[in-house]
Amino acid sequence: MNKVIGITQIVRLRQVVRSWKTRSLMTRFSEEPDGPNWHTPPGSVAVYVGLEHSRFVVPTRFLNYPAFVALLDQAEEEFGYQADGAISLPCETGFFRHVINLLEKDEKKFSSLELREFVEMF
Repeated sequence: MNKVIGITQIVRLRQVVRSWKTRSLMTRFSEEPDGPNWHTPPGSVAVYVGLEHSRFVVPTRFLNYPAFVALLDQAEEEFGYQADGAISLPCETGFFRHVINLLEKDEKKFSSLELREFVEMF
């Protein structure tokens, strides 16, 4: 049963990344304060976090980590699966920033942590 759930999550992640990559290649301009011309570098994905929809660009490999899988599952529950929209994650911007900072500092150490473990840290 766990194998089936794992395969389902992998398929869902691949669909999300594929649809987002298609959309990001078509969208090259933003009205965000960080500049009028932006694009997501290869091997990365942009996600929007919190009520203010702060934009973060993260490596796509992060999407396989347990904390990100849990956030994507929560996003699907809260927002539904949208093949043509941006990836929005239902968490606080400050919390997400801390998670990203920890992963950037020591990816090997923190990549296996579950979402609840990150929550307990903060």
